[in-house]
Amino acid sequence: MPNISVEEVLDQELRQIQVSRNLRLGENPERPAAENTLVGLAFSGGGIRSATFNLGVVQALAKARLLRTVDYISSVSGGGYISSWLMAWMSHQKIGIKQVEECLAAQSESPSDIAERPEVRFLRNYSNYLTPRKGLLGADFWTFACSYLRNTFLNQTILVLLLLSILLVPRSIVIGLHYLERTEEHLQATYSGPLSDYMYAQYFALVLGALVGLVGVFFMGLNLLSLDPEKNKKIFAIVRRGGAAGASPSLRPP
Repeated sequence: MPNISVEEVLDQELRQIQVSRNLRLGENPERPAAENTLVGLAFSGGGIRSATFNLGVVQALAKARLLRTVDYISSVSGGGYISSWLMAWMSHQKIGIKQVEECLAAQSESPSDIAERPEVRFLRNYSNYLTPRKGLLGADFWTFACSYLRNTFLNQTILVLLLLSILLVPRSIVIGLHYLERTEEHLQATYSGPLSDYMYAQYFALVLGALVGLVGVFFMGLNLLSLDPEKNKKIFAIVRRGGAAGASPSLRPP
């Protein structure tokens, strides 16, 4: 497969935009090149409030005959609800943005159901995300209620278990100290070798703490990685050699 540079991709994209502009706006030799006059429309997020606001923006642009001038559409969250609806309308009806613009611009100022296109009315009917069909006896409501109770129970269970784990930490420490004390009493009663002077619980705790610290440092070193781009190889911090402040050999000056 031949290599394609970024410049070639951008050049092809600009040519495609120029063709799309000729279809949307008509042929015009005096129109500035697309490279210097790109137009983007961004729909922000914010749930149903954003979707409702962005629908009004689309309708206003359609009435001003400006919707057809947009080259790019970007959206996130609630804004994606409107952008996907707009793209789906054109895809399902096999029409272009000019036809959609004419349909939206032809609406009267009346908010009645008759004054709106079926596509816009469908969007409004399903603008309630969690329960599209309202009503206490509807399946959507009970599905939402069960999902809410289930997720709340799972989240609260995780939080309760976390709190219980935190409360068990002091108790575990006390149990561990009692075990070390019993070990001390047993060794002092049965062992009389050269290390008998160190058979105390505080020394056992010191050794145990040092071992736990060494294990922690070892695993932290395993997770501190650097990449050598020349060899395409991962280098662990615990086996890295040389370099100021443990710098990767691939980053050292020649």
